[in-house]
Amino acid sequence: MRKIILFLPFVFCFLSGFNTSAQDSLNMRMIYNWQDSTIPKAVVVRNVYNEIWGWYDEVKQREYAIIGSSIGTHFFDVTDPSHIQLVDYVAGREDHVIHRDYKNKGQYLFAVADEFKESLVVMDMSTLPDSVTVLYDRALFFNKSHNLWVDGDKLYACVPRFDGQPFVNGLAIIDIANPATPLMVKEYPSSDYPWGNVHDLYARNDTAFLNSEARGMFVVDFKDPNDPKILANYTNYPFMGYNHSGWLSADGKKYVMADETHGMPLKYMDVSDLSNISIDSYLFPEMSFPIQDTNAIAHNPIIRDDYVFSSYYYNGVYIWDMTDPQNPVVAAFYDTYRKPNIGEYHGNWGVYPFLPSGLILASDMQTGLYVLEAGIRGTAIGGDSDIGLLVYPNPVTDRIMLKSEQTLQNLHLSLYDLQGRRVMERKEALLASRLTWELKAGLQPGFYVLKIESDAGTVVKKILVDKP
Repeated sequence: MRKIILFLPFVFCFLSGFNTSAQDSLNMRMIYNWQDSTIPKAVVVRNVYNEIWGWYDEVKQREYAIIGSSIGTHFFDVTDPSHIQLVDYVAGREDHVIHRDYKNKGQYLFAVADEFKESLVVMDMSTLPDSVTVLYDRALFFNKSHNLWVDGDKLYACVPRFDGQPFVNGLAIIDIANPATPLMVKEYPSSDYPWGNVHDLYARNDTAFLNSEARGMFVVDFKDPNDPKILANYTNYPFMGYNHSGWLSADGKKYVMADETHGMPLKYMDVSDLSNISIDSYLFPEMSFPIQDTNAIAHNPIIRDDYVFSSYYYNGVYIWDMTDPQNPVVAAFYDTYRKPNIGEYHGNWGVYPFLPSGLILASDMQTGLYVLEAGIRGTAIGGDSDIGLLVYPNPVTDRIMLKSEQTLQNLHLSLYDLQGRRVMERKEALLASRLTWELKAGLQPGFYVLKIESDAGTVVKKILVDKP
């Protein structure tokens, strides 16, 4: 593997009230945190919070954060970042659950928990922000499952169990064509199939990437649930540990895989040819390789566009720019748990980066829900046009610099806050090479959207205004 390069010019730190011995963030800032001191800790791991998920209501054009806790599921309306609200709560059957998991099929949210006496729960979110409607809450198929995945009308449940069951089902498929009345399709006992226990999976169009704990990763075609076909397996690879979870890119060519073992990096993989799966690069929260922090441990990675987002327990939320798959760049990070890494399971559990606004949702096992913003591509409204325009620095403290490779005419600059209000404007008949735009006094720190219009096209960029 070629040397991994880190991109550091846009570093900024948020140190107030926290441990100042190490950098706490890069190109990312927190705009909201929620935690509830009345929620009890789970019995074994002693965490309060667990999984994070998000949902965009296309009808009402509202965004929601969904976070699990030891006692249930909490729903937040995050449409207006300046006025985030807890809008509903659905209690679980137990009050000491370590792990809940969520996936949705449109307005329908499916939930499981890794604790006996829990069940498969189906919720209708279309009634938000007023409330959530519970459609189904029964232990008919299982009363314990570690993870789930929704692929069309199929729900995959990982390691489902009944209390007292003599064996563990490595996997089950449930028909959710009618979300309110799920039906069992097929169970796959771990003793009967090569993949054994399935800790987590990613499925698309009936092809599933199974994370099979100590056995590695299997790719299986479940088009005919009664006759699954193994398309590939990846069971012997560098830095192999507890094969935990993974995520497939939108084009199906790349896959990121996490081994939940201390000191093991994420693997960013080329899966375009399942007969020749290979690792493009290793991802980790350090500047050197091999990894020096043997306590670092990845959890739940996600691919969005050319970025990998991942929870990394004590190290926080990390984002890598994978434009060059063999030379990843740490694009941003934010530490949600600023205590020493002693090799336990504390800190950032999950991350969700798919809201249209670009807001990034994260959950920390001890410190709750985080709503974050990052200065990366795809987090601003619109996108760049290819007119050879450079805007810098970012973050900015007192002035925005523009450098153009061509002469731009009828230049119109507009700076908007995240509520869509224009806070600054400038017009120039001509930009021949460079332009300096001084920020007005009293402009509050935070993220803004810069719109640059000219005869050559329009460029929209997200700008972070930092304190001087």
